[in-house]
Amino acid sequence: MNRLAIPRKNTHVIKLKLSPFEFLNSDKLYFTVKQIPDDDKTDSKAVIKAEFIVGTNVQIEPDGRVFLTLSPKQTDIDAGDYYYDIKLIRGELAQTLVFGELKLLPVVNLEK
Repeated sequence: MNRLAIPRKNTHVIKLKLSPFEFLNSDKLYFTVKQIPDDDKTDSKAVIKAEFIVGTNVQIEPDGRVFLTLSPKQTDIDAGDYYYDIKLIRGELAQTLVFGELKLLPVVNLEK
């Protein structure tokens, strides 16, 4: 299990090392955050849902490092403890790559 800490209402880049995994253009990565894990296939209780598509809005380095950028709007949820996962979808393949606990940190300045 991997822990993440994200300052609330800030741009945040999630950095992953997934080497030697090779991504293909049009692979989809889903970053989902919930207060508690559940079996809801619609993710209706997710407080953050972000979709990233390889070749569009994902930065992947040759050494396997992956960078997923969350916007301040996406991180504008209540500070506290959550759970997250990052899932890869490629055709019929659906694989959770990373999961764990997430702490959304309170910040002093909440401008914009």
